Amino acid sequence: DSTADDNIRDDGQRQMGEGFLADLMDREYVTLNKLPPEVRKQMRVKFDNRPYFTSWVMFVNIVILIITLCTQSIAPIGFTDKVVSTQLLRHNLAYETVGYNQTTNFWIGPDYQSLIHLGAKYSPCMSLFFFFFFFFFFFYM
Repeated sequence: DSTADDNIRDDGQRQMGEGFLADLMDREYVTLNKLPPEVRKQMRVKFDNRPYFTSWVMFVNIVILIITLCTQSIAPIGFTDKVVSTQLLRHNLAYETVGYNQTTNFWIGPDYQSLIHLGAKYSPCMSLFFFFFFFFFFFYM
């Protein structure tokens, strides 16, 4: 029966393939001595693959989100449309009540006007380029 001290190497790190989940899934750790020399050499060489680009993109996205939430308005939270009404002063000095349906957002974030202002695509304003679609579709297929 193994203890927690058996799963720790001399340098303080736990060995791969040994531990609670390996015992739970009835996995057996293959020692390096049983593997061919080419595979042993590949396992000893460890590369430091860190996601620098992904981390940078996530950092920039979070900064843009914080700036957007500070400068733009936050959409009402919900699953249905919300009726927003306000009174406007007309040129004849009479008040007129004007209302519109504001689309709610079940995620906490900016409203649609702010997203379009920041560069999001607004589907009613997008034109369809069937010619280009079929040209590239048939050209690359």
